[in-house]
Amino acid sequence: MSHLCLENLSTEILIKIFSYLDLNDLMQLPYVCKRIRQIVLNWDNLLFKRFPTPLVTNQFSDEFLARCNRKLSSFEKVRISRNWIEAKYTESPLLFSKRKFLPYLQLSKKYLWISRGGVIFCYKRRYRNLHAANPHYVLSPPVQRSKADVVNFHVKNNLIVAGMRDGSLWMKDLQDRYSKIFMLKIYHQDDVHSVALNNSCSLLASGARGGDVIVSKVEPSVTPQNINKVLSWSYHDVIWKVGFSVENKLAIGTAGRHYYSYLYIRNVDRTDVEELVLSYQSVKEGIHDIIWDGPHKIWTCGYDSNIRMWDLRTGKFERCFFDPCATCLYCMDYDFHNTLIAGAQVHGRCTLWDIRKGAAAQMYFMDSSQKKFNKSSPVYSLAFDAESLFAVTDQNLHVLDFSAYKAPSHDYSFFLKI
Repeated sequence: MSHLCLENLSTEILIKIFSYLDLNDLMQLPYVCKRIRQIVLNWDNLLFKRFPTPLVTNQFSDEFLARCNRKLSSFEKVRISRNWIEAKYTESPLLFSKRKFLPYLQLSKKYLWISRGGVIFCYKRRYRNLHAANPHYVLSPPVQRSKADVVNFHVKNNLIVAGMRDGSLWMKDLQDRYSKIFMLKIYHQDDVHSVALNNSCSLLASGARGGDVIVSKVEPSVTPQNINKVLSWSYHDVIWKVGFSVENKLAIGTAGRHYYSYLYIRNVDRTDVEELVLSYQSVKEGIHDIIWDGPHKIWTCGYDSNIRMWDLRTGKFERCFFDPCATCLYCMDYDFHNTLIAGAQVHGRCTLWDIRKGAAAQMYFMDSSQKKFNKSSPVYSLAFDAESLFAVTDQNLHVLDFSAYKAPSHDYSFFLKI
């Protein structure tokens, strides 16, 4: 009588057997034989659904999925998530410049936008990398009050708006590739640190170094004459960040120089409603970055090395994560489910946070920058999807690819356990 081998059992029986395996054993099954590999990959939704949602790769939010290069299978989600946690990646330093800039970037499914000096570049994404040699767009304003740099920009619904260091703003309609860039009639007296469009692109907010915040109405036919100021406020502090919620509430983050409260919430649809002021008694708590998480929650990071989650219903911060190296945080990005990544002031460092545990899971250092150019730069801006982390330092764009099957380990998690 012939021996019955495991791979000769029916698919239903094998799936039942595999359902008793732990995650480590289940991840090794595809390497046993071809048939078992096909079963695991074809039935991965059923086999992996009993395990917790993976970090980074969950693709739970539609907003996060919209900027991912591809939709991952359940098996790939677990595999790549392990690479994130164990810091197994390949790093590609791109777009090196001898000059030092204060860059900014924004990520979408097909493109990566990055500013350098007075120019914004748009690069097409490809699997695991960018078409870095051939930018899809190269945008710069036709007229400037001075040779100013782009400080911040926002791309939304085929519109791009940029704020300049000389206080000017410009806009372009991306639906027409050959449409002209036009300067807005609205401008500030000094650096425009942040610009933001609401979900419908009907409102534009801009915040400047001098403390002025301006909200402008954008008509469907985008021309300089159809963009007019409707609201303005003056804060006696530096404005670092502005951002709209889905309900057209405007969050305003300031430097907190004068020990004033530093996070303000304005309802731009109802000017009769008083602003909500959020604060915490501490020195130097200025905010560098703001991310809305639904209509009632806001994530902030800044000078005091803390990432905070504010709840507008209570008027207080409900969660707080302290940077493991106690350094100022310049930027962050969020998957709108369980993952935050923050960029630090020194050593080109990014920290991965699991917000379910309230703990840092891993740290990534932009090694290529430090080894090649012997310097330590802040991470000025970052963005990530399920497979890659994009971070800009003063001279480089760094692309960390976590999707490789065999990649070197850059594990610094031991430092987080000290």
